[in-house]
Amino acid sequence: GLMDENAARQRPQWAQEGDAPLAESLAKPLERSMDLTLTLAGDFVEELLRGYSQRWFQDLVHQCARDCDYDRGLFLDRLQHIAFEVQKPILENWGFDGDAQGLYDMTSILQEHSRGGA
Repeated sequence: GLMDENAARQRPQWAQEGDAPLAESLAKPLERSMDLTLTLAGDFVEELLRGYSQRWFQDLVHQCARDCDYDRGLFLDRLQHIAFEVQKPILENWGFDGDAQGLYDMTSILQEHSRGGA
């Protein structure tokens, strides 16, 4: 079947329940386990942008800024975890692991393409 192109249209249930699946797996050093072509990476970024523009996510970001009393360092630290609420369903939709490994793979693939690597 066709892939859901809007996997992050709703805030995930685990996030509403206060789970933080990102934190527990950040400790170990990671090696890349996935690849995307430049074209697919472009589609992937478009889906992330769609996720980040969802109203529920925008509301969370604004709430986070207020909760952090507009402290930039604290905000950016928390933003990683909020952004993961969008990233996780999209990562899984694309066959990545929905954890720190998938995030690492995504980040390194996008960095490689943005540097003009093959």
